[in-house]
Amino acid sequence: MGLANGHLDQNTLHLPPVDFLLDLCLLGPDQIKQDLTKPRLTAHDGWPFVTAALHQPGNGTPKPFWFLVSLVDDIGQLIAQLNRASRVSTKIALQQRIATTIIELNALRAFHTLPNSSDLATVVRNATAVASKRLENLMVLEIRNRATDRRLSSEAIILLSQVSDGSMTLSDAYHGITQELLPAVRTYWARQLSEAASEPDDKRFLIEIIRDTTLQAAHTGAKKALRLVDVLAFGPHIELD
Repeated sequence: MGLANGHLDQNTLHLPPVDFLLDLCLLGPDQIKQDLTKPRLTAHDGWPFVTAALHQPGNGTPKPFWFLVSLVDDIGQLIAQLNRASRVSTKIALQQRIATTIIELNALRAFHTLPNSSDLATVVRNATAVASKRLENLMVLEIRNRATDRRLSSEAIILLSQVSDGSMTLSDAYHGITQELLPAVRTYWARQLSEAASEPDDKRFLIEIIRDTTLQAAHTGAKKALRLVDVLAFGPHIELD
């Protein structure tokens, strides 16, 4: 963090690796506070990670960062640091994402609901509806695939039904459902499960999917779901209905 701030003072960006950001996301705010032995982060601690999360190629899904924002002691100062980073950056896409994020940070700071027309509110409402529908249809999907190569074992079906009825989390069931499947079938079910995710505990298996190089076809769904989980738990208020 000190290195990033030193570079910013010299009008250059030096951001932490996104893999480290995923490590922090997996820890969660409570564990981060315990490990750092302090209750809050300063804006100077937090801005490099927020900027790194937004610094994605093309239209890539931003990495989770709202969990870190929840630890920052002064959002106004965080906004000031992000503005500095934007001025230093030569990437138009990053500048645009920072500008949008600052609007969202101001809404969070003022305890305002994001307008329904905002990009983040639209994304979150749509993603929440899709995840809910995917969760409801997991058993339908299982029945549809019983006569195909994507069929599940009897043990996996029990776990899937427990996920469907809410008695088990997706993270707890993920390995039991997918571990004995052939690679292509495992990828299929990893994608289906990730697209049904929206709960805080789901981040564990979503990050595992993102880091698994054999599950490339499931990465996009897992990244979008991880962003949804992060925004719902720690981001600005969004009307879902």
